[in-house]
Amino acid sequence: MIEDDPRSVKLMKLILASQGYEAVIARNGSEGLATARSRGFDIILLDLMLPEVDGFEVLRQLQADPALANVPVVVTSARARPTTKEEAAELGASFYLTKPYRKAELLDVIASFVNQKR
Repeated sequence: MIEDDPRSVKLMKLILASQGYEAVIARNGSEGLATARSRGFDIILLDLMLPEVDGFEVLRQLQADPALANVPVVVTSARARPTTKEEAAELGASFYLTKPYRKAELLDVIASFVNQKR
């Protein structure tokens, strides 16, 4: 999970833990890229408005890395404009969830991608 908002991190960690998922947290884009490169993940949850390196650049770099290009990226952002969603999709986002989202919606999206990998 690449997210800088402490409340969002706390909420997502609780939601994920309730279903047995392990959450690894990166608080900015640079840390998120380094963490993604350091170990394997089933899915990446990515905020767009991040310090240091924004979510769009994170998407670009993830897609450019052959070891990470196939990891599903679910964007979780308060930015709800259609053009923002289109840009995220063009850069390789697998899914876009607009904050605030429902717990069930987040879990359904995660489960669908995790189950596809298995």
